[in-house]
Amino acid sequence: MKKSIKLIIICAVGLLILYVILKVINPSIKENEQPKTNEQEQVSDIKGNIDESSNEISNEQEEKIYVETQNSIFSKYITFSNEGNIDIIVDYLSPRNGDIDNLVFNVSLGTHSIDLSSYQEISKYIEFRTDKGIIINDGFEWELKNNDIHHINGVLTIKNEFNGNKIINSETEFFSLVFSDVGNSGERVHLYNDDKLY
Repeated sequence: MKKSIKLIIICAVGLLILYVILKVINPSIKENEQPKTNEQEQVSDIKGNIDESSNEISNEQEEKIYVETQNSIFSKYITFSNEGNIDIIVDYLSPRNGDIDNLVFNVSLGTHSIDLSSYQEISKYIEFRTDKGIIINDGFEWELKNNDIHHINGVLTIKNEFNGNKIINSETEFFSLVFSDVGNSGERVHLYNDDKLY
């Protein structure tokens, strides 16, 4: 449970970083001109619970962050797997950033016992699959954001087009990102269906 909470904290901080990046990209967003949305307040509240002077947080803070994150609108787009002492968290960003031409994911790997440097180019270990039998395993754009021996984070972008048609459209029932041989664990399926598609 503690590992899950720590991973959720990492996701929450990642979302906060995403928000800051979006503000830098779109400087027309000014807090003085627009009130904070409920989601922005949730992220601010979560960040406010972390003691900036230490990497440690209390059990009470962990529990509060876990509950707040689970109740967040963002949580439905986050998938998680833990095998071979490596945690993988995938946050599907496209439904929130409005990019219909690309499928964009924030991908994080974390561990406290394994050197993750061999997974810096994580796109080599990913296959994209849909309910229509589309399988894509190359041509991904991978932008490495954090390259620590125990924590890797980056943005994976997949063109939302296959043979001239949109991959994800109103007829799509599900798609998955499948991670193979990460931590010698076989396949890990991160499934997106129903309200997680859009």
